[in-house]
Amino acid sequence: MINLDLSNLRMLSKGKSDGLRVYELVDDYVNFVDAEVSCGLPRGGGCSMELVKLLELLNCSRGRAYVSTSCGDSMVNAGISDSDYVIIDIDRTAKSDDVVLAEIEGEYLMKYYVVDRSGAEWLMPGNERYSPIRCDERCRIRGVGIHVIHQIKPPTAKMKCMLDTMDDVEVGVIRLSRERPSWANSRRAKALLDIAVEEALLDDHYQPLDDTPMWKLGGLADRIGETLELDNKWTRFGELWNRKKEALRKKWDDMKDMSRGVEFRKSVLERMR
Repeated sequence: MINLDLSNLRMLSKGKSDGLRVYELVDDYVNFVDAEVSCGLPRGGGCSMELVKLLELLNCSRGRAYVSTSCGDSMVNAGISDSDYVIIDIDRTAKSDDVVLAEIEGEYLMKYYVVDRSGAEWLMPGNERYSPIRCDERCRIRGVGIHVIHQIKPPTAKMKCMLDTMDDVEVGVIRLSRERPSWANSRRAKALLDIAVEEALLDDHYQPLDDTPMWKLGGLADRIGETLELDNKWTRFGELWNRKKEALRKKWDDMKDMSRGVEFRKSVLERMR
């Protein structure tokens, strides 16, 4: 993750039709955070911060680059959306199928550079709604796109609607609550699951505590599923707890006739009939 401030870059040119703005990128030092960033559930891990040369980080070995702001949707299939920043290496030689910054009579365009079978050169859009442009003596390739910096977008209204079906999430707790299936919201199911909460096997969201062994979860799934007469009980509880159904069943089968399993049945599971 880099902290990149583009506000002080010098604008070199502005495109006429595509609305591209081209800036000179200075080989300055930036803060680089060396850490694994999760887009799923949070996970532990350290990180460190160091100062690195921006152009070295972006693999611009000769130290010359531009930043171009994109406009419109003509390159969406290349992963370039409206208002994204594209890092352009101006010393790299364009090859067929590269994304390039091209100039035609003072107008800047960002397109695929494609050489067809006959050897003709084209500027191809990354969107079927737009037409290709034949390159002639007026066309100059000014650099090759090597990185895209996306603008972060806010969550949509549809995403926010998910919150209406979620339990409250405790601050600082990595184990996030998830939407419970309808069978687990019945009065009888909640009464049975509440027993597991009282026994310090599940949390208030009916999710396993960190120290609850798999075999006890298997025992809970077996007894509660039997009491509620659930079809596919191992699958249902595997999905509820994010556990493999085969592991739940096997661990309980291995333990249920041993002394600890028998004691667990007598002290906890008998209360769930």
